[in-house]
Amino acid sequence: MDPSLLNAWELKAKLHFIKQEFKQAMDACNEVKDLGPLAELNKKYSQLKNDDSIELSHEQYLGLLKELQGKSLSRQFANLIHAKVFSDLSTEERIVFCKGALVIHNLGMNLKHFSFDPKSKHLNVSGNKGLKTILCLQNFPALSADLSGTKIADFIGFRGQNLRSLNVSNTAIYQLQSLENKNLQELNISHTGVRNLSPIFNWSLRKLNISHTEVKDIFQVLHFPLLEELVIHEGQFSAKDLQQIPSSVKLIQVKFK
Repeated sequence: MDPSLLNAWELKAKLHFIKQEFKQAMDACNEVKDLGPLAELNKKYSQLKNDDSIELSHEQYLGLLKELQGKSLSRQFANLIHAKVFSDLSTEERIVFCKGALVIHNLGMNLKHFSFDPKSKHLNVSGNKGLKTILCLQNFPALSADLSGTKIADFIGFRGQNLRSLNVSNTAIYQLQSLENKNLQELNISHTGVRNLSPIFNWSLRKLNISHTEVKDIFQVLHFPLLEELVIHEGQFSAKDLQQIPSSVKLIQVKFK
């Protein structure tokens, strides 16, 4: 078969797989005959669900994710998570899925804390020390989120969230390039490795906590025209530098630890 046709059949198989259309994916796999573990999963799930118009149950979907991870099919794993979180889920369904996916994606982690207040729309997943990957939290309907005390190292998991407040203190965060939530009004990055605030210059932040970070240049904190409150640690800036902070900004200095 023409190699270009093989590539097309392979792509077709993977697209049907993501859409949970396992029978059609299986037909495409038969044309390629070299998709290994993916073909095996297609066969298994086409037998489990022989109607492509019916979706897997949440339990079956999580089971599929677990099998994908076990077979090192990371691309398909990520694609299935993305497809699920950007689908039309109720809040209750999303919570159930996220709890299960977080445990699967973070091997060996015991999810001790996960709560969401539907009224305030506050998501709290703080204190889960083994939590590194939060891809499944994308598009979560939260207005505020607390991931403090985890091991997350970037902001990819917050994509699609209309956040106003975010706490990632005491995490492995070290840069802000992946932070895309421009509607944030409160940001806590204390006790992180962040040293450069330029990716969020001129954002509409009202409260910013940079205590116990590597931010040492006073000019970096002068690029937030709507800032009302700034938290730093003692000795982070010189007395002369602090005089440059506008009088309209409430300055809070916490003890250096």
